[in-house]
Amino acid sequence: MARQTGLNTRRTTAPRIHDGTMDRPRLTGLSRYLPRHRLVLVHAPAGSGKTTLLGQWHQMLRATGAWTAWYSASETERDRISLADFLLLAVRDDKAGLPGSSIDIAPFSDSNEAVERLVAQLRLSTQARAPSERHLTLFIDDFHLIDGEAEAETINALLSTFSDTLTLVLASRIRPALPLGRLRARGELLELTVGELQFSVAETQSFFRSTSGLELSMEESARFHGTTEGWAAGLRLASLVPGSPSDGFWQGAPAGSQRAFAEYFLDEVFAGLPEDVIRFLEYTSILDNLSPDLCDAVMDEPGSAAVLECSILYKLYKLQKTIVINLVIAVLREKFPSLLKTKCCQSKIMA
Repeated sequence: MARQTGLNTRRTTAPRIHDGTMDRPRLTGLSRYLPRHRLVLVHAPAGSGKTTLLGQWHQMLRATGAWTAWYSASETERDRISLADFLLLAVRDDKAGLPGSSIDIAPFSDSNEAVERLVAQLRLSTQARAPSERHLTLFIDDFHLIDGEAEAETINALLSTFSDTLTLVLASRIRPALPLGRLRARGELLELTVGELQFSVAETQSFFRSTSGLELSMEESARFHGTTEGWAAGLRLASLVPGSPSDGFWQGAPAGSQRAFAEYFLDEVFAGLPEDVIRFLEYTSILDNLSPDLCDAVMDEPGSAAVLECSILYKLYKLQKTIVINLVIAVLREKFPSLLKTKCCQSKIMA
C-alpha cells in the first residue's frame, strides 16, 4: 500500500489550454515530431510561452491516444521527495490497471533507489502496453526550479535506459546541464530557444485580432513587435490595455485596465523571479537608462552588471515604463511587502 506524502496532484496534471489560446502552427505542429527525439528542450526567459506550448503539445498528443505524462516542477517540494519519485507519480496509470500501479513513495528516500524504482516501473508499464502504444512522452515544466546534480542524473538515467520508447520534453528558463551536444550530434535533440518562441509580425497581428478584437495594420503590428520583440508576455500585457497604437497606446494605461495589467504581469513574469532581481527592478525603476555604474549607485552596492545580463530585465525595460514598472510597483507593495519597507525604496517609488 502506498504511503501518504501529501503531494499536490496538480503538479502531475497538465495545464488546461483554453479555447481562446492562439494556435501557432509552426510551433504546435511540431507535436507530431516529438516522438522522433529522445529529448525536446524549450528554454527561454519568463513569459515566453513555454508552458503554453508544452500544454498544447500535450493536449494534441493526448487527442491522438498517445501515452503522455506531466510534471510541473516545484522548488518548495524539492527537498521532500526526489524528481524520480515525482516522475513515478506522474507516469502511473491506475485506471489502466498496469502492473505496479500501487506505488510506494517514501519522502526523503535515497535518490539512487528512487531512480531504480522509476526505471523499474517504466519498464513494467511499457511492457504492459500494446507494442504500438509503448512510447511515452514525459513533460517536465519549470525544470530550472529543480535543476541540480541529482536531477541531471535522473534525466540522464532515463535517456540512457529508454532509447526507443521515451521522449523527455523539458521547459526551462535556462539551458540545463545535460549532454546536449551528444544528443544533437545523433539527431536526438529538438531544441527551441527564445528566438523560435518570439511572435512574428504576422503572429502579432493575429494575436491582437484573437485576444482583443483589434485589426491592426501591418505597420501597427510591426510597431508592437518592435517594442516587445515578439515577447509573449509583452503582447499579453499590451492586449490588456484598451486602444491601439494610433490611439496613443504607449502614452500610458487607462486607469480601468491598470489592475488587470499589473496582476497579469506579476503572475506571469515576476512569479518565480529571485528576490534580488525583484529588488533590483524596484530600486532601478526611477532610471530612464540602465548602466552597471548607475545601477550600482542606486543600489548602493556592486554587482549590477551581472544582474543586467539577465535577458528578462532587458525586455522589462524595453516596454514603456509608465505602463509596466509604475503599475507593478503598487501591486508589489501588496505581494512583497518585506521588500519595499525601507525608506530608500519608498523614496524611489515616490520619485
